[in-house]
Amino acid sequence: MSLYNLWLLATVWGLAGHIAMSSQSLAQDPQAPPLTPQDQRFLSRVARRTYDQFVNQGAVYATDYIPTALQDVKGYVLVTLYTDNHRLGKGTSGPGGIVRTTIEATLAAFQLDGHDVVERPKESSNVLIEIEAIGPEIRVEVKDQWMQPGVIERFLELGVDGFTLRCGDRARRVCPSELINKNLTMSDTLKTMAQAVGGSPQSLTLWRFRTKHWYQSGPGRHIVPLHRGLTIVTPDQVTLAAVNRAIDTITEQLLHRQRASGLFAYEYEPAAGAYSSRDNPVHQAGAAWALAATAATSQRQTVHDAAARAIETQQAAMRPLPGVESAACVTSQDQRNKLGLTAQVLLAMAAHPRHERFQEDRARLASAILWLQKPTGQFVTAFPPARRLSGFGVYPSLALLALLEQYRSQPDQRILQAFNKAHAFYTSADDQPSTAAAAWLIQPFARMAVVSNRKEFARFAYRLADRLIEHQLDPRNCQYPELYGSVRLLPASVPDINTAVCLSAWLDALQAARRFGHTDRAAKYLGAAEGAARFTLQLQIRKAEVYYMRLDRDTVGGVRTSVADNRIRLENLQYALLALIKYRDMVLRPNG
Repeated sequence: MSLYNLWLLATVWGLAGHIAMSSQSLAQDPQAPPLTPQDQRFLSRVARRTYDQFVNQGAVYATDYIPTALQDVKGYVLVTLYTDNHRLGKGTSGPGGIVRTTIEATLAAFQLDGHDVVERPKESSNVLIEIEAIGPEIRVEVKDQWMQPGVIERFLELGVDGFTLRCGDRARRVCPSELINKNLTMSDTLKTMAQAVGGSPQSLTLWRFRTKHWYQSGPGRHIVPLHRGLTIVTPDQVTLAAVNRAIDTITEQLLHRQRASGLFAYEYEPAAGAYSSRDNPVHQAGAAWALAATAATSQRQTVHDAAARAIETQQAAMRPLPGVESAACVTSQDQRNKLGLTAQVLLAMAAHPRHERFQEDRARLASAILWLQKPTGQFVTAFPPARRLSGFGVYPSLALLALLEQYRSQPDQRILQAFNKAHAFYTSADDQPSTAAAAWLIQPFARMAVVSNRKEFARFAYRLADRLIEHQLDPRNCQYPELYGSVRLLPASVPDINTAVCLSAWLDALQAARRFGHTDRAAKYLGAAEGAARFTLQLQIRKAEVYYMRLDRDTVGGVRTSVADNRIRLENLQYALLALIKYRDMVLRPNG
């Protein structure tokens, strides 16, 4: 059954939150307030009338009418007011009847918190109102050291669970939206809350809750429901037009980030409204590869020129490999000279529409990569002096991908021998690759199976692709629609951009299955790819999701690190762009 059909089944029968849990059973989960879209619209109208009456008359709004559906709904409410993406204020109230607490929380939001002091609009028509209604709390039975990083995530779902820390009659509460919008970790937040509450660790109790979260940008406008701060992408929205739009906007992000040097600004942090000072030479090369792949399918000269400039910057860092004839590697300023850097520069050169201009340098880079392979089939993952042997890491897979692309244009028996040795090593190794490493390893073997007509390479890729599917989330094993199609790399992890790498892997396995007439496998990998494409689009930041952010140009079209991490890194853009281009060309318009 396809992901779309499963989605329809879950939605029509109201099973989206009941089919299966990703961690704990529904009976153990707290419940959000039972608010329908009509209820949310009514509460938004109450908040607007409260705003207007207080600003213009200095009076407290009172309503004699409460819909029947809301009369017995109680809880806390968090209201945040924005104008032009500037926060006017934030207020909480409760517990109590949901209508009364909405009024009180709106009034409390007039207490400016000092972060964004701007002139208050006279009418709520210029105010975006965000509301988070908090459901009943349940006690979390935690173990020792539960505030340590990586431990609390076993008890709470980041971006879904809010939590309260109590010590006697003192308490501090944080909503899921506050964690997501500010990119806060649960462990750091808990430590800060513990300091505010006071008391010994033994005297603290942890409670969790779920919320209904939405905003309305103006009077009478539609309600925008949010899940982990996201607007849900449904399977029927994964169209050719939507994927083309995503490819274009991600490309614009790369063009916007490119500096005069040809390198790119590495990481943008929406929570801080600024680019970080971090950098990563390997991912700089990866961005050049993604931009070159885009240029190969684009008619825009600006994209061609930007890709060439990125490659030429990397080309200038090439150095001869001492003692090895006609071989060169790409060096980095940190002198770590990783294999992944050289491999991705070769991939960028091979992907560029004018790849013939790089022919000589590509051959030199390929020779250097071949030199790093041991007789066992393993690769040393850095050039001297920082050499390190690796088995199932990402860099050996990138090396094989680079060799494959070189083989396409310049067949070389040495490259076939390199694949034979690597295949012998991986199929006989006692260890198994991690889920993330498997996603990269599938790609060179599935592609080489097609290029060289080697069924044993395809069988190896199938085995890994089937393992990836075991980790994919859908309505049968996950209660969160925003996660459908994603791959959870570790049991307690939040699905992230590595799902885009899995998408690329399943598409390569799909191509191999089609090549060898394995129709059942082809259907299975196509279904997995469709779900992964949906999730990859889910990670892209849309206009409706930046109501609390400052710089649209630096955010809209960018790709999050995960559903709970809004940081936009170069590798996010790279992985999503490469995967979506391939998905478009193989699935949405396979005949051109």
